[in-house]
Amino acid sequence: SGRRSGLLPPRVGVSDIVRNSPTYRRQIENLGWYFAINDYMDAKAYLDWRSGVRPRDGDPGWTQYNGELNYKWLNRFLAGRVNVRHRTFVDDSRYTNIAWSHTQQFNEQRRISANLQYAGDTRLLAQSTTNAFESSSNIVSSLSYSDRLGPFALSAGGDRTQFTGRPYITQSFPRLSLTAEPMNVGDWLTWTPKFSFNRTESLNDDRATGSVLFRYRLLEGGVLDSVRILPDKRTMTTSFDTPLRIFGFNWQNSFTIQDQVDEAPRLIQLIGDDPSAPRTPFLFQDWYSTDVDWQTSFSLPNFLPGRWNVTPSVSLANVASGPFAIRNRLSGGEWVYQTK
Repeated sequence: SGRRSGLLPPRVGVSDIVRNSPTYRRQIENLGWYFAINDYMDAKAYLDWRSGVRPRDGDPGWTQYNGELNYKWLNRFLAGRVNVRHRTFVDDSRYTNIAWSHTQQFNEQRRISANLQYAGDTRLLAQSTTNAFESSSNIVSSLSYSDRLGPFALSAGGDRTQFTGRPYITQSFPRLSLTAEPMNVGDWLTWTPKFSFNRTESLNDDRATGSVLFRYRLLEGGVLDSVRILPDKRTMTTSFDTPLRIFGFNWQNSFTIQDQVDEAPRLIQLIGDDPSAPRTPFLFQDWYSTDVDWQTSFSLPNFLPGRWNVTPSVSLANVASGPFAIRNRLSGGEWVYQTK
C-alpha cells in the first residue's frame, strides 16, 4: 500500500518490435522511472525515441529527454508543476521546452498564479511534433499577483505569447494596477486615486510589410541581394487619475503618458511651407514618440434634486485632436504643445 517508486510503463506498439513494413520507423515513448519523493512531491524522468532510418524533411529522427516534478501542499494552499523537454535530432539540430505552473494563496487577500512556458525553437517544434494541437497552438505564458495594501488593491503581472513555427513574439510585462477605495482626508475632502502602468512589446514581427523593411546590398557581379527586417516595437503607457471631492464639488484630473519606440525604418511624406506643393519622402532609420495628455473637469453639487437634478460642470479639452504635448522624430526630440 502507499506510493512507490518504480518503472514507468513504456508505450511501444507491436510494429515497433516486429516491423510490418520495411519503411516503418520505430518509435518508443515513456521509457523511464517514477520517483515517489514524499506525500507532497513526485517526479519522473523518461526517454522518447524515434528512429532516424530513412529520414524525411521535418522528420529526421530524434531522441527526447523529459523531466517532470509535481508538488502540492493542501494545508499551505500551494501547488505546481515543472516540466522540461529537450529534443535532439539526428541532424544535430535541437530545441528545449520549459514549462512551470504554480499557484499559491498566502492569505485571503494575497495570491499568486503563474503559468510560464518557453520554447527554444518554435519552428522545429511545429515541424517535428505529431500532435496536431501542439503544432497549431501558440505558447502562452501568464503571471498574476494580487494583494491588498491598506485601502489600496494591487494587481500586477503580465503575459507572453510565442507563435508556433514563427519568430513573432508578443508580451505585456510588467502590468501594474493600483486602485483605492474612497479615502476621507476630512469631512470635507474625499480622494480616490488610481494608477496603472503597462509595457507591451512585439518582437520579430513577420507580419509587417513594405519595401522599406528590407536591407539591400550588392554582391559580386552586381547582383542585388535583400535581407528582411523583423521590426521590434515597444510601448509604455502610464496613467494616473486623482479625483477629488471637496465640500460636494467634484474635481476630476487624469494624466496619461505614452512612450513608443519602433525599431524599424519608417517612410514619412514631409509637407513643406506650401501645402499644395508635392510632399518630400524622408526615410527615418527608426521611430520614437512620447505623448502626454491631461484631462480635467469640475462639477458643482447636484441641486434641485427630485425635480430637475441639475449638475453644472466645466471641462477643459484640447483644441486639436491628439495629446496635449508630444515629441517625436519630426520635432527633433523637442516638446510641442497645443492649447486647451
